[in-house]
Order: sequence, then structure tokens, then C-alpha cells
Amino acid sequence: MKRYYAVLISFYTIFLLYMMFYGCGRHPEYGFLQLNPFQSIKYFLNYHQFFSERFMVNIVGNILVFIPFGWLGILDKRLNKLPLLLLLFITWISAIELTQYYTARGTADVDDVFLNTLGMLIGYFSLKLVTWLNIANIRFELEMGYGINSYSYNR
Repeated sequence: MKRYYAVLISFYTIFLLYMMFYGCGRHPEYGFLQLNPFQSIKYFLNYHQFFSERFMVNIVGNILVFIPFGWLGILDKRLNKLPLLLLLFITWISAIELTQYYTARGTADVDDVFLNTLGMLIGYFSLKLVTWLNIANIRFELEMGYGINSYSYNR
């Protein structure tokens, strides 16, 4: 499972970075920095219907696309601890948001950091649930800590 996840999350991350900087018709115009917490979220909640395209892309999309990053604990046992995963995730997503601002390829929005982190947390707690229910022997893989390069036929 680790091997598949490692490959899939790598390609998924590259695809997401492409979409964040070049996809959806993005081209360098001007960067915008939005540091007022919950301003964008309130705007989309107040002025757009829940199932409108803009609401789904900007609120729901920012949550859903980051759920797979909550499963990074599969790859490295240290990332199975929430404080470290949270710190690393917030640092990386903030760096990406600021890069969008400085390259003028999007808006650096603090609400995006909140929503993306919420998505990662949903993924993290879903991994905990799947591990607790022992679906697909994930608990066994996490406890044994088998790495990608440590495969052996003797197991």
C-alpha cells in the first residue's frame, strides 16, 4: 500500500501545484494578499448559494483536494503524529500561498490555509478511523513500519 500511495501522492502533488499556479486559466496579472481571517469564507457563504459553482470550487474544493495529505503518515511514521504533520502542512501550504502572491499567479488567502488544513485534518482522522477499523491491514503496515526499500520475501 505504501508504494502505491507514494507514487499516487507524488503525481497528485505535482498535478495540484500545476493547478494552483497554471491551471484554471491562471496567468500572471497581479498578486493579492488577503490576511483577514474568514473574510473569503463569509463572502462565499453570504453571497453564493451552497451548491453554486463558485462556492463548490472555492470552499468545498479547497477542503476536498487536500484530504489525501492527511494520509502522509503511511509513508513516514513520524507524520503519523498530528502536531508534526500539522506544523509541516501549514508551513508548506503557507509557502505555496505566498508563492502564488509573489508570482502573481493567484491570491494568498489566509482562508485557503484554513480550508486546506481542514481538508488535511479530515484525511488524518479518516486514516485514524481506517486504522482503528483495520481496513486493508493498514494498522499492520503502520505498526510494522515497513519502508519502500525494505521489502523482503522472508516476511
